[in-house]
Amino acid sequence: MHLVEYRQLASEYRRLAALLTRTDDKEALELFAIAWDKIADNHDAMLHSGAGRADLMNGKTSRASLTALLFVRVAGNDGIS
Repeated sequence: MHLVEYRQLASEYRRLAALLTRTDDKEALELFAIAWDKIADNHDAMLHSGAGRADLMNGKTSRASLTALLFVRVAGNDGIS
């Protein structure tokens, strides 16, 4: 996946949250949006720092590692909750 795709996922979660009426549901989707934004930020930082740049540019970022990062972020282990 690439930076633009991460941003699109965040945007899509926010769009879906806007359609919901229950606050808990909206908040859950917003947490996913925040997580995807943070993944995009991390991806962007890696691109600019050169760390892992070749893998990122070739789309070789592990989906498993991204999924794990997403769930760690949503679970609040990095202070977003």
